[in-house]
Amino acid sequence: MDEIRNTNQYCQQQYQAPAAATNKRGNKGFLLGVISIIMLSLFYDSFMVWIVWVISISGIINSIKGLRVTPRGFAIAGLALSIFPPVFHFITLFI
Repeated sequence: MDEIRNTNQYCQQQYQAPAAATNKRGNKGFLLGVISIIMLSLFYDSFMVWIVWVISISGIINSIKGLRVTPRGFAIAGLALSIFPPVFHFITLFI
């Protein structure tokens, strides 16, 4: 009985679980979107709003590139967060 147990131990193949897929561009776009929202709330009426625009546009670009790769959750959230500061700024300037 011990011989059968020993041979079965060596015949079984060992499989490793596949690595979890990540979307680096989507994560970067999400992070830039969060930073742009925070900076918009801190520096709304100052010259620093242009830095918010640069961060927001780079977040939009990274999120759009991240939409081409799965998983897309952070890319979609980053796109929504990155679009908000320029739209909010346009609305408050012209209304």
